[in-house]
Parts: sequence; C-alpha cells; structure tokens
Amino acid sequence: MNQIPVRVTVEIKLDAPFHVGGGKGGSGTSSYLVRDGNNAPYWPGSAFKGKVRHFARLLLEGAAVGQCEFEHRVDFVDFERKQDDNDASPCKCLVCKMLGGAGNAKGSLLFGDMKLNVANTEMRTGNAIDRYRRTAKDESLFQIETADAEMLTGEIIGTLSEENYDEQKALLEAAIKAIPHIGGNTGRGLGWIAEDGIAVEIIALDAEEVSVPVDDPPWVTVPVTITAQSPLLIGKKSSESNFRATLGHIPGAVLRAALAQTLIAQDGGAEEGKVNWVAKEGGQGRFPSLRRAFGELRITQCLPEECRFAPVTVECLKGSKQGYDTLLVKREEKAPTERVKGYIDGQGRKLDGPTKMVVTKSAMNRFRGTSQDEMLFSMEVMLPPVVFQGEISGVFDPAELERLTQNGIRVGGYQTAGHGRCKMEIGAPTDSADTPEQLRRRVEMCRGKIPVTLRSDAIVALEPPEDTSNEGYLLAYQKALFSTLTGVKLTKVIAQHSQWRGFDTSKPTEDILKRQTYHVIDAGAVFLLETEAPDLTDELLAALLKLQSKGVCQDDIHNRNGYGQIRVADEFHFIREESK
Repeated sequence: MNQIPVRVTVEIKLDAPFHVGGGKGGSGTSSYLVRDGNNAPYWPGSAFKGKVRHFARLLLEGAAVGQCEFEHRVDFVDFERKQDDNDASPCKCLVCKMLGGAGNAKGSLLFGDMKLNVANTEMRTGNAIDRYRRTAKDESLFQIETADAEMLTGEIIGTLSEENYDEQKALLEAAIKAIPHIGGNTGRGLGWIAEDGIAVEIIALDAEEVSVPVDDPPWVTVPVTITAQSPLLIGKKSSESNFRATLGHIPGAVLRAALAQTLIAQDGGAEEGKVNWVAKEGGQGRFPSLRRAFGELRITQCLPEECRFAPVTVECLKGSKQGYDTLLVKREEKAPTERVKGYIDGQGRKLDGPTKMVVTKSAMNRFRGTSQDEMLFSMEVMLPPVVFQGEISGVFDPAELERLTQNGIRVGGYQTAGHGRCKMEIGAPTDSADTPEQLRRRVEMCRGKIPVTLRSDAIVALEPPEDTSNEGYLLAYQKALFSTLTGVKLTKVIAQHSQWRGFDTSKPTEDILKRQTYHVIDAGAVFLLETEAPDLTDELLAALLKLQSKGVCQDDIHNRNGYGQIRVADEFHFIREESK
C-alpha cells in the first residue's frame, strides 16, 4: 500500500500557564518543569501524541465509522494467551495505522516536541486537601513550577495511507483541534487552551515518480549531518533490567535501520517475506538506485559534531582538559595524571558530549488503560539540540537520498512516544580516502612505527590462544584483525573489551537467553605495528589503505554498518619535539 509523505505544523494558543513536570530542581519544590537541552520548558511529543490518540479514538468510535481494537482478542477470565491466539495481530483502524497499536506496533506518524515562543516561569504554592475531612491538610504545602507562554509550536512528520488519505487527514486534524488542555493540574486552572486556539496545517510532500536510470551511478561518498529535534534513545546491548541507557553516538546499523524504515514508509517494501525486504526486484519505485544499493551501502557511525572517541593512550594532568598521547612518548613530569575517557576534539581536549537526562515512566496496563502496578522504568535520553556527523558510501544517486530524507527520519527507540525525530542533511559528494603518499607521511611522523587506532567498536571473533603469554595474545590479535597484512608484526595492544548480550523479552522465557553474544573491542583501542623491512613498501601501503577503508571486522556486514573503523597513523600519535 502506497504512503504519502506529510508534514503537519501545529500552533496552540494558551489561555493559562501550564505545568508539565519531570524536570530537576531543589528540595523546596514538589515538581519542576521538564526542560530541553537549552534549559527551555516544552511539551513532550509523547504527551502530545497521547492526547491526539485519545481524541482520535473517541472521534472514530463516536462517529460510528470504525472500531479500534487496541485491546483485542484476550481472555479476560484468566488473562492467559494461548500459543495459537492471534492477539498480536495489528489493528487495522485509522487510529492505529497513524499512531500505532498493541504489541509495540509502530504508527506512520512521528510527533515532535512542542516548543514555546517565549516563556516566563514562576512557582505556585498550594496546600493538599485531606480527603476525609475535606479541609487543608497539616504540613502539606507544596510548590510547582509553571510556565506562562502565549504559543506552542511543533511539527508532526510521517506518512498517511494513499487509500485512506482524506479520512486520516480529517481525523488527525479534528483530534488535534479537540484537545482542551495540556499538562497537569488542569483542575486548578493550568494548561487550558484558548477557544479556537489550535491551528493545524497538513501538507503532502512531493511524491513524484522517478524513472529507473539506464546505467548505475558511480561510487560516491556523501557526508551526512543529523540534527536531533526530539530526545534520542540509542540503546546499547545490555542485560535485562528496568533501566535503559543510551549511547552518545549513532552506530551505522541504527542509521541503516532508520533509512530502511523511511524507505519502506514512503515507497513500500518487498512483496513477500523479509529477505532483501528493502530492495525491490529491478530497483523499481521512487528510489531505484537506493533500493539496488541498499544492502551494500557503507554507513559510518555518526559521532557528535567535532567529537571523536579518545584513544586509550590519551592522558591529561588532573584538573586539566588538554590531553596528550602516551603511546610513543612518555612525559618526564611526575605530576598526577588520569586517563581521558569519552570524547576529544582534534586538538586532544576533553569534550563532554551530548547532554543526557534520565526519564522515569510507568508501563501502561493495556486492558485497563491505566498505569501498571510495580512497572516503573527509567531510560536515559540525549536531549536536543545535538548534531551528529558521518558518511554514507555506495553506488547510488545522492539526490534520491536527499529526497528520501527531506521530511526527516526516525532514529533509535521509543519513536512512537515522540523520541528519535531527526533532520538529515546530505552534503556534496566528497573523496575522504587517503592517498599512499599521505599515509606514508603520517607513518614517517611516527618515526616508522605504525599505530592503528580503532575509531568505532569492533565486533570480532577473537579466539583465546593456547599460549596465554603476551606473545600468544599478540599473535591472536594479529590473526583476528590484521591477517591481510604481510611484512608487519604486532608489538603492542592497548585495548578494552566488552560483551554484547541482548535480551528479547518479547519471546517466551525459555528463548530469552538464546540471543547471540558478541565479543567487542571498544572504540579507542590502539594497536602498534612494526615493519620487518626498513622501508614501507608500496604493497604494504596499499594493504593498509584497503584495511582502513574496509574495517577490521571479519564479517563484512559489520564493516558496512560502521563497526571496526580504523585510522592508520592517526595524527594524534605523531612524535612532536615539544612532547619529549
């Protein structure tokens, strides 16, 4: 079924101050406003979407034009599901198609946070009421922070079904305009919307057909800039718990999934099954070259702007943010030092990375529609604005990628709750590959040593050696990472390791522990190679450049997803006279 890309702009005029709690503050206030990375109050996209879904369902069923089956086909006597029960089947109503449904079924729309034009904040004091005596409760004064703003503005992006476009468009607009108030404490007069104070504009984006080109386009590399417009949760592999942490960057695999999701939403997927489900036969559709090349695209990880992972050899004086490298030169001073962790810039200075916040929520009981007892969970999210930069390479037309992402993309988890909305900009094609002479000059700056720095996590099959001595482990690393190189010897490894173990809690209990475990060498690891011959041969230079462009993971699909990126003879390891 074809989808029509849309952009929805919403303006809400308020008639009273509002309160959306969840922010941090001192002990003297009961509830602070939730704030974004710029410390400005906002109305989260998750709350906005919840309001729209509630009123969309009321309008749908009240008009007797459809029935939402969000809580469908469940035995309410014992709440037990049978193996052959079809409870997880998606609901086909107009509401669930747009806004998602049971079983974590994603909708076709992504809600952004509603921003304030100008906001003045103040503290309001109240007193709790004794529920039995109906009088003021002793020692129960409280304060809440409120924001006084004239206007809230925001956007919704996504697609609407071509088959039901007019019905979905009318239902969405009516549901948004039916919202009477926002936030909490509405019974105390907060958060009320002015009469006729909601303006909605739904714009269908360009959906022209693109003919299939006769010849394949050349191999190109384009820089991409991704700007977060709502909180981001980029989950990492971890053990099962009620807390989800976020990575501070976007792995290539996550960006590939976001692009695939956008491609299928706008242009449909394969007819049968999920094998090569993005690539239609013959590359048909609006994005033919992208469809043909999608599986072979090389997508680097996207790091925060001007950031890179700190090599494990970087240290700094305690209390200082200026790092220096210890791989080839040791400092003579005896002042206390500490290892630099996280991100650095091009000059080696420590960077904090994206601003993060922990949000605590309660799971909803799908049968009663209320909070589930003992089901609190917390998640760490990156707050906008944060900008990521990376590259995409392959045999495709960059104009198709630009047109595909003109309406933004969804990245990471909790997308249906308003998280993960991003703007993506495509730069002009560039050639970022090193030449042999550039690499030769960098190696010369390292006095003939060849340091190899891991710029992203590497998923490898590192077999434990029978010889557990230092030499045995060096041989194991060389076999796992540098087997394609001849004429070099691995002499030093400075690395940290981790295990990625995922848990799929949607499966029956006995299947939860059957997920594959990955051995990972963490980003920032440094490997020191030395040549057996006195000079760096052209053959070795070519092999190093090929490994740098491909990656060090044995499975090429990991290399294509941005894992195992390396930098040979990184400038940060240069031996400088002032470092002696």
